Amino acid sequence: MSSRAEEPTAQPKQAMDGSRLRPMLELMRVPADRRLVLARITAARAGIRLEASGGLNIKMPLSLSHSLVLPTKLQMFGSTRDLFFSVQALLKKHVPMPTRDQSLLTYWAMSTWFPEFLPCLPSLVITGASSAADVLLQTLVAVCRRPILLAEANPAALRALPLGELMPTLLIRELQISGCMAALLDASTQPGYLVANGKQFQQAYCPKCIYIGEHPNDQPGWTHSIHVHVGGSSARSLHRAPTKDVISDFHNRLLAYRFLSCDKVAASKYRVSAFRPEICTMAEALGAVVVDDTELQVGIAGCYKNAMSRRE
Repeated sequence: MSSRAEEPTAQPKQAMDGSRLRPMLELMRVPADRRLVLARITAARAGIRLEASGGLNIKMPLSLSHSLVLPTKLQMFGSTRDLFFSVQALLKKHVPMPTRDQSLLTYWAMSTWFPEFLPCLPSLVITGASSAADVLLQTLVAVCRRPILLAEANPAALRALPLGELMPTLLIRELQISGCMAALLDASTQPGYLVANGKQFQQAYCPKCIYIGEHPNDQPGWTHSIHVHVGGSSARSLHRAPTKDVISDFHNRLLAYRFLSCDKVAASKYRVSAFRPEICTMAEALGAVVVDDTELQVGIAGCYKNAMSRRE
C-alpha cells in the first residue's frame, strides 16, 4: 500500500467476472512509515482499489499498535485451491504433524479471515512438545488475520485488548488455564457473549488458538474446539518461524481472498450431518471458507472426524 493509501492493485482472477462486490473497510499498514490506516477496498472491472477512509476508531496499547501484523496491499492468490495448499505447505515446512492435521489447521487459519461472516469459530487447542508448539504459534502468525501472541490467558489480558473492535486472532501459550477462563474461551467461540472491560462490556468473540501443554489429557473439556497434537522435540526437525517477507506475502494474498470471498462465505449452504449438531455447526463454518471448491469443502468432514476421534 502506498504512503498515500491509494493504489490500483494486481487483479485476482475472481474479480474479473463482473460480480458486484460490496466495499470493505480493512485495517492495514503503510510499509513506508509503518502507520496504521483504515482502508476502503472497492472492486470493478478495472481492478481493485485501496483508498484511505478516515481515522482509526480503535484504541489499543501502543506496543500492540506497533507490533500488530497487518496486510500492506492486495495480492493475487490464484484459486481457492492454490491458496489452501500454499498455506498447508507453509505449515508442513515448519512443523511436523500428520497431513490431516495440516489440512485441519489450514481450514482453521483461513477461517480466521471471516469471523464476522460465520455463525461460530471453534477454538484450536494445541498439545505436544513445547518447541514444536512455539514454532507452530509463530507460523500461524503468517496465515491468521490480525494475530496476537499472548504468553498467558486471563481476564486482565482480555480486558486490555480491543477484542470487539479489532476481532484479532489470539495465539495463546498458557499451560495452566483456570476452569473459569476455559469456560470464557469456550463460550466466546460464538458471537454475542460479552465480557467486562472496566465499566463497559465488549464482545469476546474472535478466533483463538491455545497451547495448553504436552499431553492430550491436559485438554480442558471444551465443547467448541478442535485438537491438534504436534511433535518434533528435536531442533533438527523444526524450521525457524517464517520471515517477514513470507508473512507479508501471505497476509496480502489472504486479504484479497477475504475481500473476494466474504459474500460467498456468509451465504454458504455447505452442510455436514455426520456428527453431533454442535460439531456439525463448527465443521460447516470451516468448510464455508473454501469457496468454489467442493472437494475441499467435503474434505473438512474427514479432517474433523479424525480430530474428534482423538478427543472422545
